[in-house]
Amino acid sequence: MKAEVKQQETTAIADPNDSTGGALAEHESSVALSGEWGAEGTLSVPQFQLVQPGSEELAPEFGAGAYVFEKSVKISDGKTEVAFVVLHAQQYWRENLTSEERDSGKQPRSFDSLVEAESAGLRKGGYKDRGSGTVSSAARSLVLIEVPQELAVHEKDGKHYAKAMWYTHGVCYQAISKIVTAVQQTQEYRGKTYALNVGLTSRQGNKPTYHEPILHKHGFHTPEFIDWIEKEVL
Repeated sequence: MKAEVKQQETTAIADPNDSTGGALAEHESSVALSGEWGAEGTLSVPQFQLVQPGSEELAPEFGAGAYVFEKSVKISDGKTEVAFVVLHAQQYWRENLTSEERDSGKQPRSFDSLVEAESAGLRKGGYKDRGSGTVSSAARSLVLIEVPQELAVHEKDGKHYAKAMWYTHGVCYQAISKIVTAVQQTQEYRGKTYALNVGLTSRQGNKPTYHEPILHKHGFHTPEFIDWIEKEVL
C-alpha cells in the first residue's frame, strides 16, 4: 500500500484526548526536552500509536498491541521490535477522568505546568489516586521511526524514516520517562534523548483492557548517527 503523508514543522497538532490541544516545543539540536523539562514551540506531524483493545477505529484492522503510523500503516504487530528515536519530548499534565466522564464524551484538559493545573482547581494524582479532580504526567514526543520507503522523508544507511508524534500517558508515559531518565543521568548525552538507541515491543497489561509498551535499550547511537540526527533531522 502506497500513501503520501505530508509532514510540516509549522503548527501545533492537537492531542485527540486533549481538549486544549497543546503544542510540542520547537527544538534546537542541543535541547531535546521541554514543558517542565525545557523549551517551547510548535510542530505538526503524523501520529504514532500503540493500538489499545478498546479502540473501535484501530483494533479491528490492526489488532491490539500493534504500532501504527498515521492510523493507516502497521509498523509492527507489537512482537517485532520497532526501532525509534525520541527527537524531542515535552512533559505536561493531563486531567484524569472517570469512566463515566469518558463515556459521556468529556475530554481531558492539559496543562504545561502543575501550577496551571492547580490554578484550575485540580491536584496531582497518585498511583492509586487518578480520579476526577486530579492530573497525571503525560508526554508529547516527536519520534523518528522506520517506515515503508514511500512514506519516508529521511534515509540513512539504507533505512527509511519519518517523523511522528506519540502522545503518551499512564503506562505508555513510562517508556518516554525511562528514556529521559537514561540520558539525563549521563554527562555526554544529557538532554539528548535521540542519542539513546532503543526499540519497542508491547504486551498485554495486568488487565486485558490495555496493552503497554516494552522498552528495549541498546546503548547509545554512534557519534556519526547522532551527528546525522542533529544536522539532517532536527
